[in-house]
Amino acid sequence: MNPTLREVILKLVPTDGSTIGNSRLRAAVIQVLGREVDEAEYAAGRDELVNDGLLVKGQGRGGSVRRSEAAVKDSPTPGSVTYLFGAAGPPAGQEAGSAPRKPSGNTSKAASRGRVKTGQWREVFAT
Repeated sequence: MNPTLREVILKLVPTDGSTIGNSRLRAAVIQVLGREVDEAEYAAGRDELVNDGLLVKGQGRGGSVRRSEAAVKDSPTPGSVTYLFGAAGPPAGQEAGSAPRKPSGNTSKAASRGRVKTGQWREVFAT
């Protein structure tokens, strides 16, 4: 069964209450769904979640969203972008409070900050 636009948007918004930019979120939605999602379609799905009280609009150049306080309390942590990319604790093999390891291979700023690489958004829905 294919996930709906609303399900994909909600699953990709961090569960810890932090924000995600609309352009980044829309790009991730496109990658997960494997089809083009124009701005109007994305905005309609996002606005439904805002009207239902699950998301809150934020600020920023392209706008942003975050989960509402109620949605953060009720959200499961596994499967969220935040959970998959580091906010749940230090990387394996690194103790809390120790200095992070120097990245190997790609040392660009985006890579060292743990930015999502092409194809990783699909992994969110593979589980």
